[in-house]
Amino acid sequence: MWSRACGAQALRTVGYDEPRHDTQTRGMGSRDTTAHPRSLIRQVQHHRAGRRRGNRYKLMKEQSGIIGLPESNMAIFSFLLNFVWEMWQITFFVAIPIEPHWVGVAACTQATFGDVAISLIAFWSVAALARSRWWIIRSSSAQVVSFVAVGVVITIMLEALATGPLERWSYTPSMPTLPITGTGILPLFQWILLPPLTIWFVRRQLT
Repeated sequence: MWSRACGAQALRTVGYDEPRHDTQTRGMGSRDTTAHPRSLIRQVQHHRAGRRRGNRYKLMKEQSGIIGLPESNMAIFSFLLNFVWEMWQITFFVAIPIEPHWVGVAACTQATFGDVAISLIAFWSVAALARSRWWIIRSSSAQVVSFVAVGVVITIMLEALATGPLERWSYTPSMPTLPITGTGILPLFQWILLPPLTIWFVRRQLT
């Protein structure tokens, strides 16, 4: 009796009516359609959880300032992660290791800004498909794969141009490359490993 009373009280707090006993007679038997108190309480808990999630997403969208935007967080975490990677792989590019230290840092910083631009392009591409800039909060596997795929395609194209017709940079013999396009394996791995990690950091920051 106490659990039934608690269930009824919880339902009244969210607009549900007191459960009623309804006996339907069919033939020679009868059927009691009274809802079980535990199932009613689960409905109330589910309703409250959904309301809390809705309020949280509404609050995120109402955050003031640029720092509350998903694009801003994407740019920040993308810069931090890719800068470390660019500094680590610098020895696999011709001429940069023998240049003064500040020249190498400047080159890696410039490359990192390019990485941020690629990340934002990939982010907006998925946002266009999802029809929401907040897809990153509850990203599906397909959205993560799409995000990575856009970055990989752009990287292969840019590396092919930069090491070919544009002659912006070249690899050392220690850099493994793809057999057909000649794309360096390290830049390719960069856009396979770092984007999911970036999404994870952005999600944690926004939620």
